[in-house]
Amino acid sequence: MAKEEKKKTTDDADLAVAFADTLCVLWVVTTFCILFWRGVWNLLDTYVWPDRPVSSCTLGVLLGWSCSVFQLSLAGWLQKTVQDWDGLWPKVFFSRTYTLLASVCQIAGFRGSWLLTNRLVPRHYNVPLFFASLVLLACLRGFRNVPSVPLAVNTDEFAHYFAECRSDPSSQAKRNRSVCVVDVAVSVVVVSSLVVFVWRGIWTALDTVLFPESASRSGWTSLAIGYSVVLLSYGLQFEAAAFSRRRESTLVRIAFEDVFISVASFGAINVWRGIWLLADTYVYPDDYLLSNWLTALVGLFGSVLLFAGNTILARGVTLDGDSKDGSGCLFRTDYLRKIFKARSDQQIPFALLIFAFSASEAARAQMDSRRRLRLGRPEVRGQRKRESPVRGVPRFGGRKAAADGRRNWGRPVDRSDRERDGRLVSTGTVRKALISAEAEAVARKLKLLIGSVNILI
Repeated sequence: MAKEEKKKTTDDADLAVAFADTLCVLWVVTTFCILFWRGVWNLLDTYVWPDRPVSSCTLGVLLGWSCSVFQLSLAGWLQKTVQDWDGLWPKVFFSRTYTLLASVCQIAGFRGSWLLTNRLVPRHYNVPLFFASLVLLACLRGFRNVPSVPLAVNTDEFAHYFAECRSDPSSQAKRNRSVCVVDVAVSVVVVSSLVVFVWRGIWTALDTVLFPESASRSGWTSLAIGYSVVLLSYGLQFEAAAFSRRRESTLVRIAFEDVFISVASFGAINVWRGIWLLADTYVYPDDYLLSNWLTALVGLFGSVLLFAGNTILARGVTLDGDSKDGSGCLFRTDYLRKIFKARSDQQIPFALLIFAFSASEAARAQMDSRRRLRLGRPEVRGQRKRESPVRGVPRFGGRKAAADGRRNWGRPVDRSDRERDGRLVSTGTVRKALISAEAEAVARKLKLLIGSVNILI
């Protein structure tokens, strides 16, 4: 009976954590990521050759492809090099700066491919281009690269911070490095471009169908559709994984996983479009630059402080049907569960927030303790104030009692006074109590910090 109750309690706790995980990923991490992409995308439109759109898009494509090839080809070397650095702050500074620069280059590449397609491909070719991209992705087994947040979340763990390419040059022989670079280049140029075409096809179709005359209604409708489809995909992912696991034919399994991923990706694209349009509508719509800078900075710092900065950067290329256990239908949304299991030396953003909170609470407790001690020993007329050996702590002398009947803290106290009052009354004892209060406040601050970090482990 006790075992059953314990198991039920554990299941309830796991369900609660999974529910909190879902809410955090859907409403917080996803929002910050989309706001960052929206702000950077529009800022690139403003600052990178706005009067020469073709040159701006071409530069973005070349920059995005080059950065992605560099990122994936040198991922293993970067991981090993940064991991061996001494000290935590250099690792944090380099990794977050790397994420910021690589994400800007990647957004520039996606923006360039998207806008060049808008300029070079006639509108009546959008539907054939979309379906051709779907077929090519299926043939290349690249459907797993279409989903994004809220279907995939990456935390900022140092152990797995930099993505590794399928042919990691740091772990292969020197003669295989060129093979890896070619593999990465083909993956970036072909697979990433096809993913952009798929996203663009769905997005433009939704622009045409969902209330094209009203951006706000279209955004709210797209957001409702997206969250509904994503939640349904969350609920069915384990059943879909079990169904895929029972398929003996590899072709059937991959086809089923591609269909399931396509439906879930449709929901994710709707979520992106809804939040993007609502930000255009409600976040300072009359001030274009302020709106874009605000969303970019809020999205960046929100993602970094939530230990999810890796989410704003698409890392690596995944191959469909790599596993036979049905994991191709499962989404990487275990954000809070990864945070709880992460090592304490990786919780820098959380530790900063928690330390600031605990320090303020300890300072307030220290001030309260000093105020209580000061109110308990008033300085009255006739008392003589002398400097205490403890800096900043006054010593009171004199034998004149206070007018309100309270005892003079400077006079000698006999045993009856101690037994009758039970409080700290002598000058030296008061001084020790004040020092103890200060030490207790500092200890409380450290205890809050250590305890909060231990909770995150």
